[in-house]
Parts: sequence; structure tokens; C-alpha cells
Amino acid sequence: MISFTPILSAVYGACASLALALPSEFAQPVSVAIVPHLVRIDAGGDAVIVRFSIDPGWHLFWTNPGESGVAPSVKLVLPEGWTAAQPSFPRPQVFETGGERNFGYETSLDLIVPVKRSPLSKSSSDAASDSIAVSASVSWMACKSSCVMGKSELALTVATTTAPLPPPKVTRAYPTKFPKGFAACIENGSPHVLVVTAPVALLAAKDARFIPHPVAGVEFRGGTGPFTFTQTGDLITMRAPLQLHPGDAVEGPMRICGLLLVGDRESSPVYEIDLAPLDGPVSAP
Repeated sequence: MISFTPILSAVYGACASLALALPSEFAQPVSVAIVPHLVRIDAGGDAVIVRFSIDPGWHLFWTNPGESGVAPSVKLVLPEGWTAAQPSFPRPQVFETGGERNFGYETSLDLIVPVKRSPLSKSSSDAASDSIAVSASVSWMACKSSCVMGKSELALTVATTTAPLPPPKVTRAYPTKFPKGFAACIENGSPHVLVVTAPVALLAAKDARFIPHPVAGVEFRGGTGPFTFTQTGDLITMRAPLQLHPGDAVEGPMRICGLLLVGDRESSPVYEIDLAPLDGPVSAP
């Protein structure tokens, strides 16, 4: 069983209590399904797609929900010999209302779950198989003027022959590595500072946003932002101070992670930042 449950427990507890108190007519603003065939992904390999449909006015959350909220959780059960990686979330929207800043999705959401069959499992009967049984336990928090918790148990026979992804209601970009000219590094000190740079020709300060991933033991002084991008000569720079709390790193080695959003469309580019505190500069090949 593969589990990916990015939650902040204190927020989850408070919001879940609120959600359970809501009237039953608000219980189903979200439906979820598994796409009935594997999809070939840009990074190479195949993936199971878990698709959420969201009622108008409601939204789901990114891995870092912001000031409040809980990201969707997906637990897949696959046949013996198959494994799944953590789901990939697309570029989130930024919701800024009433002084709160949240990150999430309206209308629809596709979670991409990379899957792989072990070469050791490819017997003659496996090789002839054109489908696999996939089960999924899915849970989420959906919010509008109030919030509700939802869950669904799914089971489907999924074709192993890949096909194009059925068009989503909203086209969103998925995180990729930095393009040539972009760079990121950690300045170690007190505080540490995440520094992101790019040429003016590739990035305008007004079009750039950084949002951090929630990582145990890593605390950005700017919280969820917004973080400031400035222009000096021909270079755009963001400096985000952060504190490290090694005693809180219960999930493993600390990483400084987040997304650099470029432009204001959901289909605009989004770049993944993932550094260890002692890493040197990271830039495009």
C-alpha cells in the first residue's frame, strides 16, 4: 500500500471538527474517479490518474494549504509486483481573502500517481495482461463559506495500454526542473536564506511567486508569503529567510522545498525547488 498524506495535524483537527458540524446538504461538493487507463507522463513511465470534480464555489487544497485547510490524501492498492510513487500535484491557485492566504484548486484536480511494474514480476502471464486492478482510498477537505471533509473508496480495472489523458476541465501545469538561466541556493547562516535568481529576460518580478512546501523542521520567516522579488540590473532575485529546527525534523532529513510560479495562469510554468540546507547552487543543466 502506498500512502501520501500531507497534513498539518493541528489544522486538520480544528477544521475536521468544523466540517463534521455542518449540515448534511453540504456533504458532497466533490466527486472523485480513477481514469480507466494508464497515462504516459513527461518524466517518463506511466501513471494512474485520480481525478477530482469540484462544485462551483468550492475548492480543494495544495500540499501546503496555506493559513488553513488539508490537502487531499490518496492511498493506492496495486497488484503484487507494482509500486507507486508519491502523487504529483499541479500548479495551485493562490486564494487571498480576508487577510488569509491559501493554495488550492477550483473546478477540477488531477493527481498524477507514477506507477511501475518490477521487471522481476514480468512473467509470461504478466506480460500478456492488458489490465490491472487498482483500488484507492481517497480523502479531502473542500471549502466554500464553510468546510466539509469527504472520502471515497474506489476500485477499477485499469488498462495498462497507455492512452492520452482525457481533457480536464482546467488545464494546469505540473512542476518541472529549472530552465536554463534560473538558479537557487541556500545561504547558510542565522537565519539561512533561500536565494532564487533569474535573468530579467526570462522572469519579470511582478510575474513571479514563491510558495513553500510544508517540511517538518523548516520555518520560513515569511510564513506562506508573499515573498518579494526585486530587480537589480539584469537579474531578478528573491531572498526568503528561514529557520531550521532539527529537533522537529521527525519526517527525515530536512529539505527546503517549494514552487516558483511564473505568470498568472494555471497553465503557466511552475518550477520545483528542492534543496538540502548544505547544498550548493542548483541551476539548469
